[in-house]
Amino acid sequence: MSRSASWLGAGVALGLLGGVVAGRHWEQLGAQAQVLVWKEKAGQAQQRLDEFGERHEQQAVQLQSARRDGEKALQRVRELEQAVSKAQAETKSAQAETDALRTVRPKAGSDEALPPPPASALSAATVRVLEVNLPLKMLMVDVGAQGGLQAGMGFVVLHEKTPVAEVRAADVRATFSGMVIEKIYAGQQPAPGDRLVVRRK
Repeated sequence: MSRSASWLGAGVALGLLGGVVAGRHWEQLGAQAQVLVWKEKAGQAQQRLDEFGERHEQQAVQLQSARRDGEKALQRVRELEQAVSKAQAETKSAQAETDALRTVRPKAGSDEALPPPPASALSAATVRVLEVNLPLKMLMVDVGAQGGLQAGMGFVVLHEKTPVAEVRAADVRATFSGMVIEKIYAGQQPAPGDRLVVRRK
């Protein structure tokens, strides 16, 4: 074999070897590039995962806060319902007491009906209204049994000199009395401070 043929063979071998090396080099560069791309994607995915975790924690905290607020609201509703039930029970009790006081008065024409005591039975100089409860048609005056007031006595309520209502003693205590409002004159109503005079009829 001649020298030129040897050099030619060696050149071909070197060329093939160089091609193989170059091919492997480019493959390695491509693989490294893919690794970098996937690392970047993995980093982005991890970042999104962290953000999702933070949002999830915030939502969990908000959810717990909302649950606590809801429980407080329900507790307040229960308290209000209990207060309403109590108020209704007290109103019914007060109404029952009022109805009972009304039944204490003797019925007109019955054997128990008695004429109202004369004005001279009162030893108190004046009788004045202390409190008025129009829904229950009751009022309280500042004279009781110690002032000569008796259950069943009828009075006219005067505002200054104007008659405003007719009442009758129903619950007489020692120093004050409860009166049932039997009639209120049109455009008038009794008020604290008004004076009572005994009805003549």
